[in-house]
Amino acid sequence: MTLARRIAPTLLVSLIVACTPVTPRPDAGSNRIDTVRLNQSTGGPIGLSVIEVVQDSRCPSGVQCIHAGTVRVRALQTGQTARILLTLHEPRSVAGGWARLLQVCPSPVAGRPIARGDYRFTILTGKTMPAAAKADPGPCP
Repeated sequence: MTLARRIAPTLLVSLIVACTPVTPRPDAGSNRIDTVRLNQSTGGPIGLSVIEVVQDSRCPSGVQCIHAGTVRVRALQTGQTARILLTLHEPRSVAGGWARLLQVCPSPVAGRPIARGDYRFTILTGKTMPAAAKADPGPCP
C-alpha cells in the first residue's frame, strides 16, 4: 500500500474536523466548556484566547514514556491585559472566576510535529469552581 493511500483517510478526517464549527457545551451551573483554536476566543462571561503553546511535552503515540507530559499555553482574557499561563488539567484563577485547560488536540504522534493551526484547546470556565472541577471532553477526534 502506498504512503498516499495510507495517509489519505487521516488527511480527510483532519480537513473535516478543521472545517467543523466550534460549539460551546454548557456544564453544570455557570460553567462553560468551549473548544477553540489559537487566537480564537471562548464565549461566555470569561472569554479566553490561547495565543501561544509554551510547552507540549505529551508522550507521543507509539513511544514508551516515563511520564505522560503536559501542555502549557499562554492566553489572554477578554478585557484584561495580563497574560495567563494555563497548564493542562490544572484549575487557574482568572479575573471574574477560573479556567481549566481540559484537553489539547491533536494527540502527538512520534516523528510528526503538530502545526500551530492544527491545535485545538478545550477549556472549562466558570464564575465559581465546583468542588470537583472534572469534565471529560472525550478522545481527540
